[in-house]
Amino acid sequence: MKITIVIDAPHYIGGIRYIERFIKILSLTDQDIDLNIVYVNCKSPLNISVPKKEFFFKIPSILYRLDRLMARFLGISFFSIFLLKYVKNGNVFFSDIFLPKFLKKHYNIKLVHWFPDFQVYDLEHLFPKNKVISRKLYILLQLRTCDYLLTQSKTDLERMKILYPAFKDKIVKWSFAEPKFDVPEIDTVKIKEFNLPRGGFLMYPHQGWAHKNHLLLINILQSFPSERLVLTGRLSDPRNDKYSKDLQDAISKSKIEIINLGLVDSEELNLLMKNAKAILNFSSYEGWSSCVEEGIMFGTPLILSDLPIHREQFGDASFIDISTEESAKKTFAKALSEVEGFKGYCHGQRVMNSVKDLNDILVTL
Repeated sequence: MKITIVIDAPHYIGGIRYIERFIKILSLTDQDIDLNIVYVNCKSPLNISVPKKEFFFKIPSILYRLDRLMARFLGISFFSIFLLKYVKNGNVFFSDIFLPKFLKKHYNIKLVHWFPDFQVYDLEHLFPKNKVISRKLYILLQLRTCDYLLTQSKTDLERMKILYPAFKDKIVKWSFAEPKFDVPEIDTVKIKEFNLPRGGFLMYPHQGWAHKNHLLLINILQSFPSERLVLTGRLSDPRNDKYSKDLQDAISKSKIEIINLGLVDSEELNLLMKNAKAILNFSSYEGWSSCVEEGIMFGTPLILSDLPIHREQFGDASFIDISTEESAKKTFAKALSEVEGFKGYCHGQRVMNSVKDLNDILVTL
């Protein structure tokens, strides 16, 4: 089975990690996979060890962005036609390949698009009006041109079918899991100029988007003076300059120790998450959280905001009520006490379920 993935740049780190997990799970199915990856304006390939063919293209960014914008209104991407020789006679996952039915049929192409989350609906106030319109048009374009649209949860699956009943037969669910790989338990994580003792820090591996609630976390941690917080990722929200500034101010004024590591590589991130006291996610909105799957696999305690999607993804975590600062403080204290008696999570069945669900989708293509 030929499967092609087209990766364009710039691309959010979360999206790249999702694709990497897809490839890992794909390699565990019982299908004979001929994997092709096409990189558009990407400086480096995916760091994943599976048999694959790789192709690199560089085109003027402005032309590529213009083509994607026009596709929202015309229903066809001219760049997709340029890539026909690489995607024909196969199945294309995740990419911005938009083709009319006659071309798909003529070149024997099946398109499987990915729907990450409902941010543009639920956090509409965070987006400029033109972005809201553009993203909603993009979802409709995906549905019109794809054979399947992948959602990540039952919650999103049911909601998509209600919002777009005309396309309900195209909408399917696939939840990724993190296949097991070894990361050592070490007494001290040495990273940059810091020496972090195992179990001696709380881990917050999220970019500084306003809905990730870094400010709420920092504010309530002032009541827990013995804790140390480690942050990774870009701590800025390009949609909200004021929030970005407020976050930097809160970090500089914090009474507890906050270590802002910024961007770290995957090996460093894995060591941090494996050896943390707990992995936190105070987000007010999620799709299907990467850090949750990683925490389960690493066997690190998880403390999550009490969202329906978090409950669906992993009901065995500790949950906090983020509706007010006071409720978050109270429930966080309870969650910390649960960490003390933590005995690990069951991981293997999640991967088996993810493999089975993906295999069931592949056999219908």
